[in-house]
Amino acid sequence: MISATHLHAIIIHFPVALLMVGFLLEIIVVFIKNDSFFKILHKEVSNNLISKHIK
Repeated sequence: MISATHLHAIIIHFPVALLMVGFLLEIIVVFIKNDSFFKILHKEVSNNLISKHIK
């Protein structure tokens, strides 16, 4: 059975750690944002949408 200390860790600490990791990843993306990556991604998405409509 799960003890109270393990339950506390699961309910409280995991979501807090998940939010912190998400925030740090957002900060990293802001600083290393590469426009060419987004241009390539947009081009691939556009090509996929066009090819689906042509078929």
